[in-house]
Amino acid sequence: MKKSLLIGLTLVASLSPWTTPQPAAAAPLKPYCSVASNSGGSWHTWTARSHQSACYTAVFKVLGFRQSVDRAWKGYYSTGLNKAKLSCNQGSKTVYGNNTQVFTNAINMKNQLGWKGCIIRVI
Repeated sequence: MKKSLLIGLTLVASLSPWTTPQPAAAAPLKPYCSVASNSGGSWHTWTARSHQSACYTAVFKVLGFRQSVDRAWKGYYSTGLNKAKLSCNQGSKTVYGNNTQVFTNAINMKNQLGWKGCIIRVI
């Protein structure tokens, strides 16, 4: 790995105190983490039990691409309808989807547009 383990652990630790807005929906909330590099890499984890676990996975995936971690976002998504902002090096778009489909829709959109270095932020 190009980046040291200490950098990755420091980033994951620094994500811990972030306060994350929770949607007003009554549906159960689940954690996710989205990480991106200005070099174009990104990783999004929405199946972990905690933010710490999700961000750990996402950070080390991007570092494994031999790229720096320049942006990260953690938050919650609901099992109901979600609205998310896909923010990439090239621009941003709004995406919708039920449950985890919001992430699939965002990833499909980024791939269709050819955008790189994206984070997904459920709003």
